[in-house]
Amino acid sequence: MRSLSQQAKSLIEQLDWQPGWWQALLGDHQHLQTTLASLGRLAEPASLPHLLPFAFHRDKTVAKTAREAIRQALDQVSVGDLPWLDDYLRQGHSWLDPADGWSSIEPRKIPFLPLPLRSLATFHRSGFVRQAAVQVMGLARDGTELPYLLLRLSDWVDPVRHLASQLVEDRLTDDYAGHFLDCQSLIRRLESRDRSQQQPILDRVATLLLRGENLPLLRQAISGPDRLLSQRAFGIVLASPQGVDEESVMLASQSRDSVTRLRSVRAMPTLLEKSSALEKSSALEKDSIRERLTQLGDDPFMPVRREALTTRIDQLGESPSAASRHLFDHHASLRYLARYYLGRSSADYAELYRQALTQDRPGADAPRESLIGAISGLSETGDSSDTAQLENLLSHSSATVRQKVIRAIARLDSDRSKGICLTALESASPRVSREASNCLSRAAARGEEVRLQEIFARSPLLHVKRNALFLLSGLPKWQSLPYLLQGVRSDHPEIEALARGFLRKWLLHFNRDFSQPPPGAEDRFWQEMGKTENRLSAKTRKALEFLF
Repeated sequence: MRSLSQQAKSLIEQLDWQPGWWQALLGDHQHLQTTLASLGRLAEPASLPHLLPFAFHRDKTVAKTAREAIRQALDQVSVGDLPWLDDYLRQGHSWLDPADGWSSIEPRKIPFLPLPLRSLATFHRSGFVRQAAVQVMGLARDGTELPYLLLRLSDWVDPVRHLASQLVEDRLTDDYAGHFLDCQSLIRRLESRDRSQQQPILDRVATLLLRGENLPLLRQAISGPDRLLSQRAFGIVLASPQGVDEESVMLASQSRDSVTRLRSVRAMPTLLEKSSALEKSSALEKDSIRERLTQLGDDPFMPVRREALTTRIDQLGESPSAASRHLFDHHASLRYLARYYLGRSSADYAELYRQALTQDRPGADAPRESLIGAISGLSETGDSSDTAQLENLLSHSSATVRQKVIRAIARLDSDRSKGICLTALESASPRVSREASNCLSRAAARGEEVRLQEIFARSPLLHVKRNALFLLSGLPKWQSLPYLLQGVRSDHPEIEALARGFLRKWLLHFNRDFSQPPPGAEDRFWQEMGKTENRLSAKTRKALEFLF
């Protein structure tokens, strides 16, 4: 939306087309009309600066077509994108004539413009035009004018800002509560701007939304599809002097927005404290909150699961056994937290994870997340004797499971993992190959350069070549140089570019140590250099030859 498509750019270039003398004499602007209509069908907001001058064309048909195109483009701009459009229209487009109808429009003509042009006039460079446009927009009372008035609350011209402030204050009524809620992205922007100095108005907006008759609107926004609006609406409820209420918190805990769900979990203990202080807390209310916290233990967002667990145990006083379900969580933070809460028990967690892996053979229909949790948990609590059991899962159908197995084996037994990682490096799965490359640290790859070079040469897979070259580039400097020159000769453009990048880095850092080339290194260098010199720049070739 904020950039022009290639098709729109092509059409905008055609707007510069000048008719021949015969078409100009007859006033034939068919080509211009067709181009403007095509831009209108594309409806790209970024084309608005290019359309506005033609809205005041001397040919009424052209002007009408341009105004319709402007309406279609403006319809695609959401409330949250209006600040961008406000800045974009004033950035300047040097090819436009400064004397065109839009740039030189007089304030007295604003009331006679159609609604889309009146709305865009509030973004005009001239403060007089903006003031007139704000005055005219203030005559509307259907809510469509509110975003444009809110934007002008931070205008740099005092009369415009004060006029917008008066008009917004006039709309602080219950029938405008829904419109103010829809404009929360603009209100949030105003709160971060010192120039507006409109905090009293913003406080009154929040008070308006917190009235009893307007609370349903806030709750609807909390559970609505707009994630940012859900955050903002729940934030207003949390900041209210009356504090949170159970219905809003429960709705927030079911929001599509993960941050809103997290804040709802943190608000639940406060809700219970508030109810207890007022002697309104009931067993039913506590049970409903506990039930919801239990459900949030399966939330896809890890901080929500973690906060729900700590709230249940630390705030609500539940038994630490509630943490047992998180021993197999796929996130390390939850597994460590579960073992922390269960730390007083004498359970052997490594044996627990071993039993889970014994039950969940590669062909079993076990939940993948639990299997990943068991593999990762065993890598955190087991020892090198567990690698044999983990190797049985290297043929699992899930690439994610194989990835976790390689990481676990590398963690438990670094010596045994080297051969496994070298084999996994050639995996058809980019994820598994990358994990093998990560576990084969550059230091661990030393002594395996021959095998790595073979993998690099024979594998047809781009990700395998990339990972092998990465490991080869980490060898000692005189050993890695021939392999980088081989990479420069690669038929794959991506591998060639990667090798050139490693080679530039090698030339920048080679003199950090003063080790001498081992026997045979010089002969191998000249051998590879003879095959590669026509692929290197003169500067790089000269720098390399100078070393020997």
